[in-house]
Order: sequence, then structure tokens, then C-alpha cells
Amino acid sequence: MEELQEELNLFLAALKKPVILASDVPLPSDRPQAKRGKSLQAVRQQLGLRSQIISSSSDCH
Repeated sequence: MEELQEELNLFLAALKKPVILASDVPLPSDRPQAKRGKSLQAVRQQLGLRSQIISSSSDCH
């Protein structure tokens, strides 16, 4: 019963929050550009990992 009451309290709290509309989301051109890190290939090379993914399907038997 306590868990149900807590869930209901969370629902009530959510209903008091403002609704986000699609028009509230900035257009892609208005969003700040994220800085890109290293490529996966560069990280693999730095860590000394193989560049190819080895299938482990034969290990699942």
C-alpha cells in the first residue's frame, strides 16, 4: 500500500509540472554544437585494441 501511495504522489507531482510542447524544443540550428571527441578507431588504436569486432557466436554453444 505504501508503494502505491508513493507512486500516486509522484503522479500528482508530475501533474503540477508544466507541459513541454514541441515548440519549446529548439531547432537543430539553434542548438549549441557539441564538441566531438576522438573517433572509435583512434580510441581503439590508443588502447591497443583490434580494429575488427570478433564474433563470439561460437562461444554461445
